[in-house]
Amino acid sequence: MFRSLAVPNYRFYVMGQMVSVIGTWIQRVAQDWLVLDLSDSAVALGIATALQFVPMLLFGLWGGVLVDRLDRRRTIMTTQAVSGVLAVAVLTGVVQLWMVYVLALCLGFVTVLDVPARQAFVTEPAGVVDRRVQRLGVDVSSRRSTSAWRSRSTRSRSRPSSSGSPA
Repeated sequence: MFRSLAVPNYRFYVMGQMVSVIGTWIQRVAQDWLVLDLSDSAVALGIATALQFVPMLLFGLWGGVLVDRLDRRRTIMTTQAVSGVLAVAVLTGVVQLWMVYVLALCLGFVTVLDVPARQAFVTEPAGVVDRRVQRLGVDVSSRRSTSAWRSRSTRSRSRPSSSGSPA
């Protein structure tokens, strides 16, 4: 079905990615549930959610620039380890609302590096064969956009002007 899944390293990466993404979203939902359990407040839940996603909104571009300068594999491993350590901190049993807020903010900053690193790492385990396929996809995509642009510019030149005289 997918040529890239024929490469064993890429299959391992995809399976690990699926488990990781599921775990990340379980952690985020559990964190929000914990906020509701601790505070029983919709405002507190909104603050926790904002703290999770605002770092990516504000610093996502710079995270991508930073990830381009770092080893992607190590960055992914580090961000996953930090996420795990932050999750274990909640399991101590002495959780207060402010601690969950700090956890949400830290996970937001971890996401700033984790998401671009994963997106950039996708082509690395697949190897040279799939890079050729990737280039073909980019070529086909660019031809589609170029032909769409050409057909629009051709149509606009062939339209008569509003004054009724040919252009």
